[in-house]
Amino acid sequence: AVPTRPRTTDTSFVVMASKEELPAETTAGTASPRQGSAVDSGGQGGTMSGDGQVGRSLSAPEATESQECAHLSNEAGGDSISAGELPRLKSEGSLEGKGEEGGVAEWKKRQREATRDRLRQMYASQGAKLSVGDRCEVGGNVGEIAFVGDGVEGLPGGVWVGIRYAEAVGKNDGSVKGVRIFSCLPNHGHIVRPDKVTVVRYKDGRPGDASGSLNNATWPKQQGTPHKGAGGSMSNIKSGRDSPARGDPWDSPRRPGTGGSRPRTPADSPTPYYNPDKLAHGDPDEVIGSDDRLADIMPRSRVGIVYDERMGSHRATCGYHPEQPARIKAIFCRLEQHGLAQRCVRVPARAATEAELQSVHTESHVKKMVKTSGAGQEELDALAKQLDSVFLCPESAQAALLAAGSVIEATKRVCKGAIRSACCVVRPPGHHAEPDSAMGFCLFGNVAVAAREARRQGWAKKVLIVDWDAHHGNGTQRMFLEDPSVLFVSIHRFDRGEFYPGGPDGDYTSAGQGEGLGYSINVPWQRSGAGDAEYLRAFEEVVMPAARHFAPDLVLVSAGFDSAAGDPLGGCKVSPECYNSMTRSLLELAGGRVVLALEGGYSLRAISASLSACVSAMLGDPPMPLDEGIEGSEVHLKVIDAVRDFHSQFWPCFPPAEARGGSP
Repeated sequence: AVPTRPRTTDTSFVVMASKEELPAETTAGTASPRQGSAVDSGGQGGTMSGDGQVGRSLSAPEATESQECAHLSNEAGGDSISAGELPRLKSEGSLEGKGEEGGVAEWKKRQREATRDRLRQMYASQGAKLSVGDRCEVGGNVGEIAFVGDGVEGLPGGVWVGIRYAEAVGKNDGSVKGVRIFSCLPNHGHIVRPDKVTVVRYKDGRPGDASGSLNNATWPKQQGTPHKGAGGSMSNIKSGRDSPARGDPWDSPRRPGTGGSRPRTPADSPTPYYNPDKLAHGDPDEVIGSDDRLADIMPRSRVGIVYDERMGSHRATCGYHPEQPARIKAIFCRLEQHGLAQRCVRVPARAATEAELQSVHTESHVKKMVKTSGAGQEELDALAKQLDSVFLCPESAQAALLAAGSVIEATKRVCKGAIRSACCVVRPPGHHAEPDSAMGFCLFGNVAVAAREARRQGWAKKVLIVDWDAHHGNGTQRMFLEDPSVLFVSIHRFDRGEFYPGGPDGDYTSAGQGEGLGYSINVPWQRSGAGDAEYLRAFEEVVMPAARHFAPDLVLVSAGFDSAAGDPLGGCKVSPECYNSMTRSLLELAGGRVVLALEGGYSLRAISASLSACVSAMLGDPPMPLDEGIEGSEVHLKVIDAVRDFHSQFWPCFPPAEARGGSP
């Protein structure tokens, strides 16, 4: 039996392209558009709405039977009859009673019908192998499958595949044979037949099948080189072919690197997967919370979101830097495209006060950072050189104040019951900032300030901070070393103290001081490669047992996604499905009062998909399926056992090795 797919249920985004954009065999004999459709003559299918946006729901004329047959027959190689075939057809009786002209037409019709049926079966068989979300290649352009279905309005019958590309393909002039533009992303997609699609990777991570030039491809290996040793820099990334964008093909076009050791310039900078200027077509004020159903949702079920474009003003002035403004723009684009932002409640961003910041930072550090807003760039560059892996511009102070204040505001609303949980899409990050100094791309400790304010204002008695960034949250840990009301748990790469930020603080033996002894729990991976199996095991055996025993009133997450697969700095392999699962676990604590705050993560593709998976979990969507067949590395699993053994002296939920039947 030939596998088939149901008719596509939503083709409202399909755009009928103009004749200039379609191959001749498709446009030949096209009927006039029905009233209400939009087929212009300028080569740009679509309508312009009042705000100038292209890509509203459009209608197109249905293809006639003759069009369909002509299209399919041309794809099959033509249906002409040579003069030598006429005697044979007459002898077979194929033309009997019809005259030569009528008999030939009848024969052609039967041939077209046979060709149509054969091609439809072939398309159905090929289309059955494809799924929405598969990463694919069409004509040398890497994209993602947006839909697979039959009965697309305005197109000949049979299965069609919608492809969403990272960037606009060509000039949309019909140079790719047999394609049509669709407007799920304006000018960023095509509709093609299944035989033109080569799967690079299925949505579950498996490589493509055995046909096509890019099948069985794998993601490029990690090539960015994180710093080695505490005196290094997080920005120590090789240029050219080892640029950070090379860690994820979705973050840059396939072109040779610049090579050499000279500093990267804006002209050298890799093109991101998301072009925020093209894709951020919605005003956040209008998009976030625009779902009409929000009015019927109780506050304790609502999810808040903080996003403010002003935080994008913090930028490096010396060329490409992985902590770039496009990070938060790409995340918002993804949340909008997947309809997640519309289902969240807008939490307004606000600047933190100096008094709030001084609850975890020294007065001198706070004033030094605030004063940068009035300094010249040369002065700021000189100051940045005195710090560890920090860049500054005149707008940096405003962005950092907004980042810290926004996390405080979201935390307040969650604790007060206005919303159940919140996601803070903020930058610059904060977990490396020390009490007396900026460090590691971070100016202020965003999560730490929120935790201290929650305690100081009486919003919560006990706060759990979970940090799953690939780098140890040294600043956050130091701010609560002696505080037993805050449990800090960090899962990160340690590499025996050689991975940033370096030093002994990130080891599992670093557990706090004084009354806070035992309230800092570190899970330090000793090498790269930790993925879903290791992180889920750490959650199951370390994070959740300690959290349940601690019984927090509030959960704050330093949500760094440089531990995601494809990140150029982290060297880990965590999937969006794993982040979804970890978020769901944390929502079981503190009555669901969870606040996520963005930390690191430098692959635009990875952070967008990963944080979207977290928001999906917060909104109560069904769990994302995990690959349960992956076994963790023995090296990493031994670290988890070592953490449990060491902390068994502080936490009764961690029985010692002897009690578990293992070796001490």
